[in-house]
Amino acid sequence: MPPSRFASVLRVFIVLFDYALVVGIASIASLWWLIARLAFNPDPSRIAQDYTSLVVAATGLGLVLFCRSARWRLWRMALVLALGTIGWLFARSLELESTNVGATWGEAHLLIGQGGAFLLAVVALFALRRLALACGWLSSGSRVAITVVLAGYLFYLNHDEAVAPSIARNHAAMAGRCEDEATYRLTLRYTPSPGGGKVFTPPAHVLDFSQKGEKRTAYLRAHQAEIEANWAAMTEVRAWWAEMAAQPRLGDRPGTDFEQPFIRFQPVRTYFQYALALAELHALDGDGDGALATAGDVYAVGVRLEASSCTLVRGMISVITQKQALETAEFVLDHAQVSPAAKVRFAAQLAVGTGGGLGAKRLMLMDMTNFFGTTEAIAMLKSPAFGRSDAGWPMRIMGSVSELLGFTTLNPQATSNRINDSYEKLAAYVEARDLAGMKKWDERLSAEQLGRFQAKNISGRLLVQMTMPAFDKVEQNYWEVEDHRAVLAKRLQDTPFAP
Repeated sequence: MPPSRFASVLRVFIVLFDYALVVGIASIASLWWLIARLAFNPDPSRIAQDYTSLVVAATGLGLVLFCRSARWRLWRMALVLALGTIGWLFARSLELESTNVGATWGEAHLLIGQGGAFLLAVVALFALRRLALACGWLSSGSRVAITVVLAGYLFYLNHDEAVAPSIARNHAAMAGRCEDEATYRLTLRYTPSPGGGKVFTPPAHVLDFSQKGEKRTAYLRAHQAEIEANWAAMTEVRAWWAEMAAQPRLGDRPGTDFEQPFIRFQPVRTYFQYALALAELHALDGDGDGALATAGDVYAVGVRLEASSCTLVRGMISVITQKQALETAEFVLDHAQVSPAAKVRFAAQLAVGTGGGLGAKRLMLMDMTNFFGTTEAIAMLKSPAFGRSDAGWPMRIMGSVSELLGFTTLNPQATSNRINDSYEKLAAYVEARDLAGMKKWDERLSAEQLGRFQAKNISGRLLVQMTMPAFDKVEQNYWEVEDHRAVLAKRLQDTPFAP
């Protein structure tokens, strides 16, 4: 190869080497800026866009810092300054657009402030460049040394953890869930899914179950004709419910991805609201045994849905179904004479549904095995395919930049360990019925995950923070049903009918 050509190739290689070094330094500098921000304010909102815009801006500044040619320095400075500022502001405007924030004057001040910070960074970096030249930090040997240190640090950031013991313990606690495919498909009749997807059209009149006492009675009487007419028209939904009621258990499937179908709440809620409204009307008409039997049928399906639940969505549907059925049973006992035999039958159903602390723990752990609870699924977030969607090309470009940097910020196994550790701690609180302790720990989760100067696995810790549901209301409803069940069972034994 002629010397001139070799020199040209070498110059290209040096330029590419410098660019890769600048991107690496910019990425690490931006990462530590975010870590410092989270340490003082552990709020994960809009963090991904912040990181991407910082890397773009820091890369432009780094190119100015490492520029060796005095002849081209001025126009490169102007170009990088312009492109860096535009890139920063453009990324921030995309952030505002993606979060549906309007272009308010306050947001404009935010963008102007960040642009000013960028200009100050340019001045500081040029001062740093003069110091680096004076000290020889930009020599070839120094660049190689910086590259070795940077490569070692990136290797450390990418190194993952061993599997945490909490994963095996959590899966063991969820053992015994029913995954019968046939009955699982039965529950999906009104859910878009293979073999399902039947269209459900709810009645025009939406029942209001918020009233209590005499207001509830007056409401039922005022809408009795509508309730009876709509119930008569719900033949397909009633047939579906009867099929579910005939099954000893109703299978479910652990959540594995975003596309997995779940039982829809709307047809379930519509059925039990109308069935229970009719039961209460029958109680008002004096048919206490029939009314209590209807409430028992609704309650039984709710119990079967809970017994096999593998996902929080279905677990909550089952809890709400039971809660409404128990309230109707109380209404029936308050307003109608019920025979001892009917009471015994309903009491037997209540005994089957008791879940106690173990049921609360399982409700907490149901989503532990979902998409974000598996190492393989988390690893997909680092793949080049992630972020390719129907979004506009600017957002896809930002997603691509994030993917290139993902190997330094996301450790799949460590993330799965954090998710399982968090679920296990919360499950211990709810099993002991320490809801106050659970709430306090949940409030500390942001600080524990993000409020320290932890450079490793920052994306994973953000993922843990974003994927943990608000469990306080979930578990509160569960324990309210448990208490109501116990109170009602005692009432069936001890309390006579009071006309």
